[in-house]
Amino acid sequence: GARLYSEVSLNKPPVFIWILRAGFALGRPDVASARLSVLAVTLAGFLSLGILGDALFGSPSGLCALALLLCVEELLPRAGVVMPDLPALSLAAVSLVCMHRYALGRRARWAALSALAYTAAVATHPLVAAGALPLSALVLSARDLSPAQKARTLSGYALLVLALAALCLLPYDREGMLRWMLRYNLAIRLTGNELTGSGATLVGTYLLAHWPIVTLALASGAWLSRDPRSRVGVMVAALWFAATVVTFTLWKPLWDNYFLWTLIAPALLAGAGVARFLSRRVLDPTASPRSRLLSGLAVAALALSLAPRSIPWRGRSATMEAVVRDLQSVTAPGEYVVSDDPFMVFVGGRRAPPPLADTSNKSIVTGFLSSADALSAMRRYRVRVVVLGT
Repeated sequence: GARLYSEVSLNKPPVFIWILRAGFALGRPDVASARLSVLAVTLAGFLSLGILGDALFGSPSGLCALALLLCVEELLPRAGVVMPDLPALSLAAVSLVCMHRYALGRRARWAALSALAYTAAVATHPLVAAGALPLSALVLSARDLSPAQKARTLSGYALLVLALAALCLLPYDREGMLRWMLRYNLAIRLTGNELTGSGATLVGTYLLAHWPIVTLALASGAWLSRDPRSRVGVMVAALWFAATVVTFTLWKPLWDNYFLWTLIAPALLAGAGVARFLSRRVLDPTASPRSRLLSGLAVAALALSLAPRSIPWRGRSATMEAVVRDLQSVTAPGEYVVSDDPFMVFVGGRRAPPPLADTSNKSIVTGFLSSADALSAMRRYRVRVVVLGT
């Protein structure tokens, strides 16, 4: 019941909180419902990427792209993690699918749905705003639209996104939003980042670690660009990739899990290349049996080389489990508890005082959480248990 920004700190727009609240409304206010709500949005985005791959390059390009993404070891463990990175990316993928449908049929409702999904994506995590570049490319490359129609579409789209964003933020305290979404994020940049190294170095290191997909994407892009029917798809994927890399270079993420975004467009290109190879070398009945056999073996070897050796699932640590049990034994359900790990309090079925929902080191170092603030909140909410060092 606490109000965002004025009572509870949040350094991003509110849509991710809406997603969690929807999960709580359909289920219960617990960790399982939070993870299921995130997983549902992520699954919708995953399927949208498959649809987008087929739409840009033909079937089964989308299926091949999804198979390549599943080879990225960190994808599955992160699918249900309660963080906004994959939900934001998923909503951006939905916006691209809707915009492609509009470019094909000029039905305004698809452009409106795309604007709604894009606004929701940016209001989940602003770094996904780079998706505006491939969205614009889809409109500008539409053959059935005149230059004037393209200009009207893009200007109308921008105005609709701005209006939807205003409606999204209108119910919330303006000063609180400026404090947490603007001043706090700028203070984090000035005081340092959790990740060491420049954004360009971190992106390059991540892409180098996933060089098979990147190499396959480069080769596929060069091959597919020779086909006029695939050039729009190659351009859209290349622009999406470039926009994401430039974004992370200029504005380094706080956590390394965001670099997974840089593999989405390469996976689309690589999947399209694999699909084209399968259709021409393996599934083509006019090819010689020997050629089909060798090509099939090449695809099988590629699958084996890309398949993840292990999937690093991360459950709750034994320490957290023990602390949760101890916490539940000395407190009542719903009681207010202060901790340097508010998520642990939530797992235990207890509540953190709204002003202390974020007790991260970043909020302390930047001066946005002081000892006086903590003591005041503890007195106001009659906190009798404090858990530190978790």
